[in-house]
Amino acid sequence: MQIDLYTALFCVAVLFVAYIVRGITGFGSGLIAVPLLALSFPLQTVVPIVVLLDYVGSASQGFRNRQVVAWREQLPLIPFTFVGVAIGLSLLQSLASATLAQALGVFILVYAIYQLLPLPVLRGSRLFAVPAGALGGLVGTVFGAGGAFYIIYLGLRGLDKSVLRATFAINFLIGGGIRLAGYAAFGFFD
Repeated sequence: MQIDLYTALFCVAVLFVAYIVRGITGFGSGLIAVPLLALSFPLQTVVPIVVLLDYVGSASQGFRNRQVVAWREQLPLIPFTFVGVAIGLSLLQSLASATLAQALGVFILVYAIYQLLPLPVLRGSRLFAVPAGALGGLVGTVFGAGGAFYIIYLGLRGLDKSVLRATFAINFLIGGGIRLAGYAAFGFFD
């Protein structure tokens, strides 16, 4: 694949801004990088690369803060993340790039509306790990932006901000590792 200079500069600028946001908030790089990079490349190319970059970015934060990880909140997510990743890999491989791009547009609109809603601070049980893990795995695999579901779940559990960030970083190391192995097994890195 031949890339012209303007496309390369655009990609560098997108990734720079996406990872500045990730550095400030601890997440969100996929929400910025994937839709913008998908303007130039198919999602089947963009998502595995962004997940790989996110994985590298999460490694140091996850290991550095592992002593404050809320494992009791993290462990229930893992089996449902596997389910979501399996479904996501199947969709990513079987759906046309245009269909995935349209679905990404719908996802971004729904997420933007959700962010604009004046929602009260809520608390929820560990049962929310079922949809959060499955949707996080599915959306993370297909769009590289499943972190929102994990953040919502961890927020419902009432975690302190530093504990939430550390737990989310470990969450991404585990879930991202599952996704990266799936991308490799399905040939997305070829």
